[in-house]
Amino acid sequence: MKKKLMILILVIGLLIILPGIGCSSGPKKDAGDQIIDDLISVSQKTSTAQAKASETEPTPIPTPRYDPFQVILDYGGFNDELKEYILDLAYMDPHADWIYSMAGMIVSEEMAETDILFHTQLFLILAGSQIEAFFGNTLFPCGEDIEGGFVVCSYDPLPMEPGGIYLVLMKLAEPVPTSSSERFYTYSVVFDADGDESNNFQFNPPYDWDFFQNTDRWYMLDYAPTTGWMLNVNDIVSGEFGAPSATRAVVMGDIVAFFIPASEFSVDSPGYRVTAFGHDGTYAPETSCGDVSGSDPTEPLLHFEGDLITLE
Repeated sequence: MKKKLMILILVIGLLIILPGIGCSSGPKKDAGDQIIDDLISVSQKTSTAQAKASETEPTPIPTPRYDPFQVILDYGGFNDELKEYILDLAYMDPHADWIYSMAGMIVSEEMAETDILFHTQLFLILAGSQIEAFFGNTLFPCGEDIEGGFVVCSYDPLPMEPGGIYLVLMKLAEPVPTSSSERFYTYSVVFDADGDESNNFQFNPPYDWDFFQNTDRWYMLDYAPTTGWMLNVNDIVSGEFGAPSATRAVVMGDIVAFFIPASEFSVDSPGYRVTAFGHDGTYAPETSCGDVSGSDPTEPLLHFEGDLITLE
């Protein structure tokens, strides 16, 4: 009995003494307050540690964005001043403005790889050394893959000679597919090569928005699942389909560039239009879409502007 009484007295004493420990400087805090204080303390310590780490650890350097437009210009040896000049010549094109070859047709098959965002053009004079650098099976070899893209030439291409070159470059909303088992594509630059409107191709009804109307020389980068990529040059005036040409088409991601000899035209600064088109092989409106420079193919042709650029 005495032993039980002593234990009871000891417990009562502890209950009296413990609440006062550590509380002489303020009111007693309940368990919730203590948890909050502990969390604040941990947060402050964590912030201090992170601040110290940020002082000692270097900021990661972001990976540079791959830009095929700049790559093509770098390949050609264009300096920064010329690059800015070429961009100043760019024609911006509305995003997602797909059309079909009949006015008013609602496009239901939207292919971003046929949506032209902008195109630019310039007239180059290339000396022999630059011709060799560009086309002497060094930078842009016919029918071969290059870093970041590939080059396509016409069948049995003519040699590229020193002199004037028209460069037309288009940028698309998404990269050009290197291959497809279901899609057909055509990226082109079409011209009024002789300046004579009377002999230009006219649309056949009901295709009043035919992409090639009012032109007579077509440079077409075509893709079909059975043949792959081909560069076809058609001369409407002479009726020559597969006309001889030294032209080269360079594809790098979302960029398609055409290098076309000025000697293949009979006028200076021929009118032109840029086009992109994709379909499933049937050309049906519900499975086809494309884009042209400007709003639609009934607009007047564009002409080369700016100063002549000589690369030596």
